Amino acid sequence: MDLLKRRGTRALVISAVALLAAVGETAQAAHTEKVPPWTPPGLLDNGRANPQQSFRVIISGVRGVSSDDVAAVAHGRLGRAFSSINGIVTTINGAQLLALAHNPNILSIVPDAPVAPAGLEEASLWRPAIGATRVAPLLGWGKLPAIAIVDSGVDSTRTQDFGSRIVASVNLNSDNPNATGDAEGHGTMVAGIAAGASPSYPGVVPTAPIVSVRTADANGASHMSDVIAACDWILKNQSAYNIRVANLSLVSEAQSSFVNDPLDAAVEKLWFHGVVVVAAAGNFGQPGGVSMTHAPGNDPFVITVGALDTNGTLGTADDVAAPWSAYGHTGDGFRKPDISAPGRWIVAPVPLAATLPAAAPARIVSPGYMWMSGTSRSVTAPAARESSTPRRRSG
Repeated sequence: MDLLKRRGTRALVISAVALLAAVGETAQAAHTEKVPPWTPPGLLDNGRANPQQSFRVIISGVRGVSSDDVAAVAHGRLGRAFSSINGIVTTINGAQLLALAHNPNILSIVPDAPVAPAGLEEASLWRPAIGATRVAPLLGWGKLPAIAIVDSGVDSTRTQDFGSRIVASVNLNSDNPNATGDAEGHGTMVAGIAAGASPSYPGVVPTAPIVSVRTADANGASHMSDVIAACDWILKNQSAYNIRVANLSLVSEAQSSFVNDPLDAAVEKLWFHGVVVVAAAGNFGQPGGVSMTHAPGNDPFVITVGALDTNGTLGTADDVAAPWSAYGHTGDGFRKPDISAPGRWIVAPVPLAATLPAAAPARIVSPGYMWMSGTSRSVTAPAARESSTPRRRSG
């Protein structure tokens, strides 16, 4: 009977994946029938009203149209050409925008929307509450895969937390291309919760390699195109650093469908290449739920994580969803988040000169450590546990 149940579950999963693939196939097929590109409401009206105004947009091509092909028809100031999606980020004027809106080789045109950190409260009970103590016996099973932290950077000078385990660090923030380190502190805190080795405030997997992929500035702001570029970089360097998990504690300000959103397409590319993508649900929750249509957490292939309040106990019977933790349905009908983890009063390492401790000095619990709350902190625990799970190679 158990075998039948397992087979039935496997069939259900396969059917679900096939259904999602069919949705994508349908969207692509529609564009082969000369359907105009998808654009979010108001974008074309804005271009029509302001033909000389500059618009920074991400343009994606239909299947079979390369990023170079898209760049050739865009006629704008090219920012980046992507490899995780067949598209580019560029700046064009309103008149050019309207012209591209009739090109059947273009799948979608979306603003290069801001992407903000999903935000951070400490109940040191969060570690045993999520079973982090049970991860320790797995750490001697061999070389652990790396966790890519797509955020504001990770402070490599914090050797007491990370030692020499930050195996790669890259800055992809297009507004600050020469920046180094972590000027905000958000990425360092996320990395510390996932894989910090501090005796006082350890992470879930304190021996896992860390890959720092910086997209955010000192205020936590990223462009969507920077995050897509991060997906490009992870794909290119996946084998070199054994990256098997990507943590994205960030939420796009734009609302979209996973069928058309270029950031969703990029994180799906990671998923299909064996990288588990874990994203924050966001801190915009309201009683009764909200629309969960923000990439990348709206994507059905992504593990979206909400925040729990443990009420200071180890048992789960009194756990409740944090009032600000977002939940609801996406525009495509998927219920999010997929799972929840403790996300209140979490202490983690932070650079002393970063903007987070400067903005909230009362939250500093000891030099170089502070507490915060948010789904950004919840998402790191499942990501870290995923990285500690031994994986069998295919073939």
